[in-house]
Amino acid sequence: MSIVVLLPGCAGSATSTSNAPVAAEQKSPDAEFEWGMKRLERALRLSRPSTSDGMYTERSMDYELIAPNGETDYYTAKVTITTQTEFIHGKRESNKKTDEKKAESQQEPGYEDLLADDSEKVDTAAGVPEAGPEAPKAFAAAVEPRSIANESEFELAYLEEKWQLQTKPEHKYEQLWFEYAFP
Repeated sequence: MSIVVLLPGCAGSATSTSNAPVAAEQKSPDAEFEWGMKRLERALRLSRPSTSDGMYTERSMDYELIAPNGETDYYTAKVTITTQTEFIHGKRESNKKTDEKKAESQQEPGYEDLLADDSEKVDTAAGVPEAGPEAPKAFAAAVEPRSIANESEFELAYLEEKWQLQTKPEHKYEQLWFEYAFP
């Protein structure tokens, strides 16, 4: 035997305080552009190549929103993306490694072992540079890292109630940045 209790107002009635949006708000072109620039900045940050490939890449952007004026009756914008690429030879030093080196150099000297082998000290005392067991087997080549800066400029226009890219990007990944920023 089961008992069913019906309370007034609870039997399948819909309330108007739901979390679903009531109506899509009409956003201004300014607000949509600022939102798109935040997404574009995120896309630039996420699309960096791995440093394990031997390149360090840093991207920055600058933009200008141009309101409708006598020449155009719609919003336009110019976005400049600067890419700084540095080719890495070997490993880049991180802050963690330099901190460890500083900590080692600041350690207090320990007590000297009287029975230890001091043959290394003889080589350094005789004035022979880079001799003994700590001598390098080969000299490291002094290769300066190469750096390249590239600047790309893109034009956008607010047409048909959305921002549209007016400049054709040279690369597919640039096209994907703007597709992500303005879906």
